[in-house]
Amino acid sequence: MLEVRSISFGVTDQAFEVTPTVATVRVTMNDLVPTLATVRVDASIDRGLSDVGYFSRKKSGMGFYMDSSNLRTSSTLFSDAMRGAPGLKFEPVGDGHYVIEPSREPMLGCVNYIVDGVRWIVMTPGDIDGFLRPSELRAVEVYSGATTPSQFQMPGQTKCTTIVIWTAQTTNRARKK
Repeated sequence: MLEVRSISFGVTDQAFEVTPTVATVRVTMNDLVPTLATVRVDASIDRGLSDVGYFSRKKSGMGFYMDSSNLRTSSTLFSDAMRGAPGLKFEPVGDGHYVIEPSREPMLGCVNYIVDGVRWIVMTPGDIDGFLRPSELRAVEVYSGATTPSQFQMPGQTKCTTIVIWTAQTTNRARKK
């Protein structure tokens, strides 16, 4: 068996008989048909959000959800990125930042923030605008009062609006597990 290889041609095997006399063997090579390796797409942002339970909560339909399809990550401030969320109003605090308040229950006026699974404690009105960069956002969940999932509820504040924020830092970490 004779195996012949050449650039731009496929490998060709040719059987021939070995004899004591000099023989000529004619080999016809086939054109090489290159094939590409299988392409695998890993939607890593989606996987990270899935790992933190975002998509299962989104399927429940109990809140308002913002992700790559409708989250304004090119905004300057976090409050600007949130402008598309219903049930919220934005009040300026004078230093270029905004306080986010519920528009449906203005008398309560309380908003709880959960950033990457940890409660954000507001120290000064609008301080979350100085902490979160919209370009780092991967998803946001907004819940009003009783629609807040139990893992994000604060004792004694079940009527507050809850804003759950997922950043690249957490979704990347969840994805690597």
